[in-house]
Amino acid sequence: MIKYQLWSRDEYGQGSILDTSEDLQAMIKKAKDIVTDANVNNALTVEEKKRNWVSYCVELEPVKAAKTTQIVYAGKSTQNKDSALKISKGKQEIISPDNDVCRIKIFLGKLDKEDWYAADYKGKEIDSLKNADLVGKTVYYIKKIG
Repeated sequence: MIKYQLWSRDEYGQGSILDTSEDLQAMIKKAKDIVTDANVNNALTVEEKKRNWVSYCVELEPVKAAKTTQIVYAGKSTQNKDSALKISKGKQEIISPDNDVCRIKIFLGKLDKEDWYAADYKGKEIDSLKNADLVGKTVYYIKKIG
C-alpha cells in the first residue's frame, strides 16, 4: 500500500516528518490545519496577519489535465528543484510544478472561514514558487513513500 508523509521545511532548510498515512486527503487537511493555526490563530489583527505570516502550503491545480487528476506539492528534489506528485487514473509520477502544468497558489490558512492565499505588496496573488516573499517561511508538503 502506498503511504504519504507530511513534511515541513523551515526557514533554515531543515526538513521534518510530521505524520505518515495511507490517506492523502488527511495529510493535505492536516497541513492546512497546521498552516492555519500558525498564521491565523494568534493575537494579531487581520491586517497584521496579512503582513506577518510564517508558513504556507502550496496548492497546485492542473491546467490541461482531466478533472480527476490531482497534483500535490512534494517539496524539493535531491537536485534542489521543486517537485510535485501527479496522480491520474491510478498512476502516480513525480513532475516539475511549472505554470504550464498547473496553477500555483500559496495557501496561508482559513481567515474568516475563507481560504486565504499569499499576495505580493501590490495585492497580486503569488503564483510562483520562486517568489521572494516565500523565503524564510516554513513550507508544508507531501511525499510519497513505498
